[in-house]
Amino acid sequence: MKQTLLSIALLLLVIFVTSGYNRDNAGLEPGDFAPALSAKTNEQSISLESMRGDFVLVTFWSSSDAESRIQANTYGAWADSNAGDGWKAVGVNFDSEPELFQEISRRDNLDPRSQINVQGAEARKIIKDFRLDSGYGSMLIGPDGRILAVNPSTSDLDKLKKSN
Repeated sequence: MKQTLLSIALLLLVIFVTSGYNRDNAGLEPGDFAPALSAKTNEQSISLESMRGDFVLVTFWSSSDAESRIQANTYGAWADSNAGDGWKAVGVNFDSEPELFQEISRRDNLDPRSQINVQGAEARKIIKDFRLDSGYGSMLIGPDGRILAVNPSTSDLDKLKKSN
């Protein structure tokens, strides 16, 4: 009886541990094609399709997620110095209040032309398509639409820019 209970407990433990790993739950990786991304607000719209042919750094962030907000600032500063010549940067914000997004963007000196706030069903679709359930992050997308890097450092971006 003791051995049967131990076997059942061990089986349940194995099922529990392995059930969390599923390729569908994993994030996108370099080499994968970036999903379509199109978002529109009253102020502006973005579309990855319209940026095809350029390198595009996409940062997903929220003011309530400190790490992603720091990334948005780091990449925003990098983009201010390096955008152009086939390189673009886009910030996709998931704050539920547009006023909060606008205030944080202003305080953090993020370029409003490269930032967009999405909410509701549109936000849920982007989170699902880009597999952001485990956290926000950034992706560098190549001119052909493939992901070149996930959460690259600014020095990685500098190296890639110099080599292209």
